[in-house]
Amino acid sequence: MANILSKGNTTASLLLDEGEQLYKEDTSESYDLADDNGYAYHKIAAWVVDSHGNKRIKTASIASRAQLGKVNVVPTGSSFSVGLFEIDGEYYTVGENVPDPESIRSKSYCYSEVNNVLVTNSVYQAGLAGKSIRLATGLPLKQYFNNDGELNTKTIKRVQDSIQPLANAVGNSESVQIDKHIIYAESLSAFVDWMVDDTGEIINQVNNGVLVVDVGGGTTDISFINPMNEIYMPGSDTVKTGVLDVFKKLKQLLSSEYDIDEEHIRDDMLDKAIRTNRFNARGDEKDCSTLVNKAKRHVAKRLNNFIDELVSSTLDNIIFVGGGAQALREQLLNLDDHAEGFVVIPNEPQYANVRGMLKCMTYIDNE
Repeated sequence: MANILSKGNTTASLLLDEGEQLYKEDTSESYDLADDNGYAYHKIAAWVVDSHGNKRIKTASIASRAQLGKVNVVPTGSSFSVGLFEIDGEYYTVGENVPDPESIRSKSYCYSEVNNVLVTNSVYQAGLAGKSIRLATGLPLKQYFNNDGELNTKTIKRVQDSIQPLANAVGNSESVQIDKHIIYAESLSAFVDWMVDDTGEIINQVNNGVLVVDVGGGTTDISFINPMNEIYMPGSDTVKTGVLDVFKKLKQLLSSEYDIDEEHIRDDMLDKAIRTNRFNARGDEKDCSTLVNKAKRHVAKRLNNFIDELVSSTLDNIIFVGGGAQALREQLLNLDDHAEGFVVIPNEPQYANVRGMLKCMTYIDNE
């Protein structure tokens, strides 16, 4: 009989709907949690089971916003309710409403205090406070491998060391024990998600090769996977183009269209415009769908130009994943010169990496 963790026994979980419980095998001492620690959101994944015994992967997103110091307070004085964490004598406040979040776009973010705090928040939001876990996180291709194609063991170990111990959740007495921390290459995890279903069965084969394009915030990882299911490094690359370029282009277009200084157009306004096709200009809400589509097409074409240099005529598929693939879905699926079905965007591509990490933990590194 599988071991299950009910809502009533721990902190409420973002991963659970009514009647669902977190799941682990009886033979395991730890719950598995995957955390794709991205610049905009931490995407988490874990196994859950419903009241009928059906097991499946559940995912959720948490804003990657942490600010140094005690920023938000509540009348009840409950520190944990406002996401207060302590690490090495410093306090961080985590939440969507922190006004001035720390920058997490540097190369050193993956082993920073801020990342530790945000990963800790993910663990608690998953409902695993007071439990032992196996944790999986990811690294971009260029940080996971050295230039010679060998594992970047120095960075991988530095990331692992930076997570031990996790930050202290102020106001919550339940700590978390990490029994094992596994780090995966993000685009390779997305490939596993495409190749293997939730039961571990192979559902897609590589005949000549596939290109996995992980469209992130500031960069895009392009990984060529050969028929041996290995990354062919000469056909892989990281390019400095991503969702932030949509923001940048859209800001220019909105500024020109509505005669507003670019410095007055905030990121949250751009995010709303991209999600809703609405933009508030001097109190008048405008339909900006034409401008949003223009900005997205601009970035999709830039990505296509990079990809064209790596695509061979015998390639099986191009698989777009990541938050950028979700944002640019329509534009990427309508790229020129590709046969129908050649470009693949999986369901909820923003979760492809984290689903793949969890599948790797379960079916490859299940020790």
